[in-house]
Amino acid sequence: MDDHERIYSAFLPIPVFCPLCRARRFTLDAPCQSCQQHEKARQSPSFPLERFRCSKCKSFRPITDYPLDRESDFRAATCSVCHARRRDEYCEGKGEPLSKEGRARRFRRAQRVVEKALQGRIRGEKLKGHWLKARERWEQGELTEGWGVTRE
Repeated sequence: MDDHERIYSAFLPIPVFCPLCRARRFTLDAPCQSCQQHEKARQSPSFPLERFRCSKCKSFRPITDYPLDRESDFRAATCSVCHARRRDEYCEGKGEPLSKEGRARRFRRAQRVVEKALQGRIRGEKLKGHWLKARERWEQGELTEGWGVTRE
């Protein structure tokens, strides 16, 4: 670290982390946007209490979804779903078989990709059909204006 970085870093505020959403901030004087939204949701009687925000997937989950550390009694910053996803990614990188949850997640993801592709193809066919009908009507003389051209 040179002199400029040392002098400059002396004037920077020390970052703190929001206790609810674990977002990195420089002050805790005013609540952050996600905390305000969470607090507004907590006022609703249908919202279950004791929910934390996962630091990886950013979703609010019950406190029981965050595993306890073995040595200390602190909860993890990431939810159990992210832990399973990370474990499956590690096993996949090593070439080992995935867990049942990982295979199910991969299957659902592949299903969504196929569904989106089919929906796009169906949408394209519908647009093509509408275009062909409009072209036939234009050639028959039923339409007097379209495609930026006016027929006299």
